[in-house]
Amino acid sequence: MSPPHHYYEVLGLRSNASADEIKRAYRSLAKQWHPDRFPGDRQLQEEAEERFKEITAAYEFLKNFLESGVGEGEEAGEPEPLDRRAYAFVFYHQGEGYIDRGKYRAAIGSFSLAIEFDPEYIEAYRYRGFAYSQLGSENRARADFQKAESLKKRSGYRPNPEEPTPESRVPGIVYQRTIRYFQPIASLAIDRPGDLLAYSSHNYTIQLQDLLLDRTGATLRDSFPVRCLTVDARGERVFSGHVDGTIRVWHLKARQTEALGAKNTGHAGKVFALALTPDGARLISGGSDRTVRIWALNGRCEPRVLTGYATAIASIAISSDGKYFVAAGLEPRLRIREVVTGQIVRSMKTEAGIVSIAFSPDSQLLATAGVDRSLRLWHVKTGREIWNFTGHLDRVSSIVFTPDGQTLISGSWDTTIKFWSLVTKEEIGSLDGHSDRVLSLAMSADGTILLSGSSDRTVKIWKNERS
Repeated sequence: MSPPHHYYEVLGLRSNASADEIKRAYRSLAKQWHPDRFPGDRQLQEEAEERFKEITAAYEFLKNFLESGVGEGEEAGEPEPLDRRAYAFVFYHQGEGYIDRGKYRAAIGSFSLAIEFDPEYIEAYRYRGFAYSQLGSENRARADFQKAESLKKRSGYRPNPEEPTPESRVPGIVYQRTIRYFQPIASLAIDRPGDLLAYSSHNYTIQLQDLLLDRTGATLRDSFPVRCLTVDARGERVFSGHVDGTIRVWHLKARQTEALGAKNTGHAGKVFALALTPDGARLISGGSDRTVRIWALNGRCEPRVLTGYATAIASIAISSDGKYFVAAGLEPRLRIREVVTGQIVRSMKTEAGIVSIAFSPDSQLLATAGVDRSLRLWHVKTGREIWNFTGHLDRVSSIVFTPDGQTLISGSWDTTIKFWSLVTKEEIGSLDGHSDRVLSLAMSADGTILLSGSSDRTVKIWKNERS
């Protein structure tokens, strides 16, 4: 079966489906099979990951196939032979799949075939350069990056022609610049001054960025893919949770790394969430094994292990006074616990699974967000739900409070970032600029910088001119 017919079948379409039909089928299937929908079932999540990649590859191929004019005017049946550009696209997506699995040598082979069919394939050169850099072949990586830059200047290239122009509808918030990467920005964190940014794509690396000097920093590499990360207040240490259950501490000044704890004290599954106490003395982790661990970073003792959670831990938040924390997931319950002892001080019922949580700066409020597209505010002392914000068109993936505690910011799969006033209990406005799902948010301690990471493979930097 030819590649077009195969990809039409993947999307459940006839072979003469229109571009609009292809887009609708893709959006429906992508939502149905997105891996984040199955955080508590490891086997089902792995199956979903493979299905999601196949669906995405089918959509991208068919979109390119129709744009190339090869499929125009065809009825059902065997299409004409593909042009070289379409074949290049097939090998390019094959290479992306290898990159996702950390198979960099195989990826280089696929990207090389893509370049052979299309010698001006800019993204193939960039991705191949990335694969070379992961294998330590810096000269070859540099040559590919230079080739990509040369082609960009000659062609007036834009990485994503459909990418919208960043626009702010929030008073005082202005778009500053974009950091582009090779894969979706699934996790990001910033130090207290707002100088150091760390971000990851759930691959084998963590990328550092010097925001003050606007330049790319070191790339941290591990043997297992990263699922979450956080940075200490001074930007001296990066903590990362991995799919094998381990947590690594990256000491940036000493350029050293170490595993936190021994093999038998780590999580029994993927580490999905990390949070540091404000003083940097303790780290709290949660994962797919449905446990929470409290790590004392100034000692070598074993972590305090907390059980009793019904689902995987998707998010962790620590109060600004360092006394309490909440670890939550898809189960309909919230537990506020003491950081030192892990004892439950309050338990509340929720109506929907939680993807992101945050304490207000004064530690009096707790905000939760998740799959039901809404944001809820809770009073920490009473455990009472006091407000429910609605307006997003898809699940809310990340939330942060502004330092003054008067505004809650949310990022969503609907590609928008919304600002909510805790004074008027109304939406203030939104930021538009991502062309795909917003997956992560972070804000500097003084509130001057907001960062948003997305599936569109970019980090957007927004400046708060009122702070």
